[in-house]
Amino acid sequence: MRRLLSAFVVPSFFFVLVPNASYAAETGYLTEAQAVDSTKFLPPPPASGSKEFSYDLDVFTSLRALKDTPRWQLAHDDNVITTDALMADFSCAIGFDFNRKTAPKFAALFDKAWRDAGNPIGTGKRFFKRPRPLIGNELPICANRADYLTSSSYPSGHSTLSWTFTLILTELVPDRAGEIVKRGRAYGDNRAVCGVHWASDVEAGRTAGAAAFAALHGSSEFRNDMDAVRLEIADLRRNASKPDAARCKTLEALLPRPW
Repeated sequence: MRRLLSAFVVPSFFFVLVPNASYAAETGYLTEAQAVDSTKFLPPPPASGSKEFSYDLDVFTSLRALKDTPRWQLAHDDNVITTDALMADFSCAIGFDFNRKTAPKFAALFDKAWRDAGNPIGTGKRFFKRPRPLIGNELPICANRADYLTSSSYPSGHSTLSWTFTLILTELVPDRAGEIVKRGRAYGDNRAVCGVHWASDVEAGRTAGAAAFAALHGSSEFRNDMDAVRLEIADLRRNASKPDAARCKTLEALLPRPW
């Protein structure tokens, strides 16, 4: 697999692509002074020729064998990232149906927190300008290639956002922490499965998401909204329908890391 190293070339231009939620708030919880800058704590991405880069390359090339498998389809589905999509994606993990209509306060909270999780994504991508693994080759990916040709890879934006979501949801539903974190980990791993991110991009995204989550707790507005959402979820757990058991069982079988 390492013979493919020469195929990976650095493009001469980069634009930063940060996903947007369908209902994202105009502002986040954090002030400009509190905004998380991932360049202050993320190490540089693995350099070409290093053993860490060789590991990234091996993961990327080996995962191309998953094309047209159920895990590939899950990675394709997880490519769509909005507050609403994340709520649906984590319904099995929390054990009840979870959407904007049944949990509007949670949806509004994450719409707002989305902006704060976006700061470490943007600062890292603009600074590190890492090429994505799909650049310089025609190996299959699970998404539209044209959407990823001009955006930077490090850290993974989907991983940052989904890990922030995972940690918020774990705090709100702590008795389901294991299930929530398992789904959150798979969500990030699916960026490598899809082929739009290196494995180290995903790990960096989780670190960035954890930093955003911690910083959010410095906001009294965020803490007050979390208290309100706890009441909303407590009521929802008493009254909400359960997600389809067969679907959840099928999903569970797909979540282990495939490398």
